[in-house]
Amino acid sequence: MVGLRRSDLVWRAVRFTAAASLLLVFLWAGTSIWARLDPSRDIALPTQDTYDPFMDDYVVYWTAGRMVLDGNAGQLYDLDAVQSYQAGATGQPSDVVRLLPYFNPPFAAGALSGLAVLPLEVSAVVFTGLSLAALGSGLRILLSRLNTRLEVVAWTLGVLSSMPLYYTLLHGQFSFLLFFLFVAVYVLLKRGSDGLAGATLALLLLKPPLVLLPLLVLALNRRMEALRGFLTCATGLVVASLLVGGPSSLIAYPELLATATTWDDEAGILIWAMFGWNAFFEALTGPTGFLIPMLLAGAASIGTLVLCLRAWKGPWNAQSPDFDVRYSMLVLGVLLTSPHLYGQDLIMGVIPAALLYGASRGDRDRLVIVALVLAIWAIMRVHVHLLDATGLNFVTLLIFAIFLVARARLPDATLGARDKMRAGLPASGRPSLPERAAAR
Repeated sequence: MVGLRRSDLVWRAVRFTAAASLLLVFLWAGTSIWARLDPSRDIALPTQDTYDPFMDDYVVYWTAGRMVLDGNAGQLYDLDAVQSYQAGATGQPSDVVRLLPYFNPPFAAGALSGLAVLPLEVSAVVFTGLSLAALGSGLRILLSRLNTRLEVVAWTLGVLSSMPLYYTLLHGQFSFLLFFLFVAVYVLLKRGSDGLAGATLALLLLKPPLVLLPLLVLALNRRMEALRGFLTCATGLVVASLLVGGPSSLIAYPELLATATTWDDEAGILIWAMFGWNAFFEALTGPTGFLIPMLLAGAASIGTLVLCLRAWKGPWNAQSPDFDVRYSMLVLGVLLTSPHLYGQDLIMGVIPAALLYGASRGDRDRLVIVALVLAIWAIMRVHVHLLDATGLNFVTLLIFAIFLVARARLPDATLGARDKMRAGLPASGRPSLPERAAAR
């Protein structure tokens, strides 16, 4: 007994020392990050000769809202008009600033017009405050599942000292809102509010590629209420877009998205600076042209989609810990397959990390997740240097590693029909009649 007590004391001392050291690292890193975010800086776009922007993406949003207010919403996807508006907003010459197209739907521009009533600087402060509120709300929901206050503090400081948070605030991006919406969809599905979950998912049409995999999962599991909720809300957003930008915008917007898929190092599109499969193979293959990395990224994306969809086969039990693991795979799959995933969007990776940590069945499982997440947290600080030196996007590989760890925690999904019958599970992978009755 004495030996056991001593070993327990040693283990607790090791854990306390590790946690204290980690908190100090987070505090140091967070201090250095927040010190860079000087609110007294002038809002500026990147130029042809320099790259020192501040709130540049928010300039795109504010000018889109301003165009709606000025009655020029029909030009939201006219690149020359957009560039002229952006230069005028920052006071920079239009022939000097880099073009940053407005890549979001017309309905978002309509919502942004409320902020565009305010002067750019004041509006940016309000937008940042709303964004931080969305981040805080999402974190509170996720971290409420943790067991100790120390865990909550460590996860919170880890997020507040992360590079995705810095990038989001530096550029004035929507990423905190996207993070909150994915958390809201998770919570609503857990509560059985499928209709509201589907409607909330439709709001993620703010960045259309984000909704493809979730829709496939809902269709695979025949969650008709969620699909109806999505369709109802999406229809409303289409009507809103029609009212904001007119019929031409519903054609011009998809055309812009399609055209942008062929851009690289052009109009704000830098594939090497992204973190999905497209960025990984772009860096890995080097200057081989557009076709080879695109084909490799396409194959990897299809494989990721297949693995994710197979993991969602079987009974839909939103109260099971396996549901959290599946939702983690869903978000990770969205990140890996997204064709437009920058560093700020990796804030959404906090969702699968926290869910997998909470669903872990022991210290060893938690240690694996913590190690992978900390590796991403650390590498993000030196990502560009590593990428230049090695040609490897280690962050993408680590995201996929977490995806595979999640997949490995769903052994029932890989059982054959005979094995399932031996285990007392339905051979078809579908819920039995009693299970379906209970689900209703």
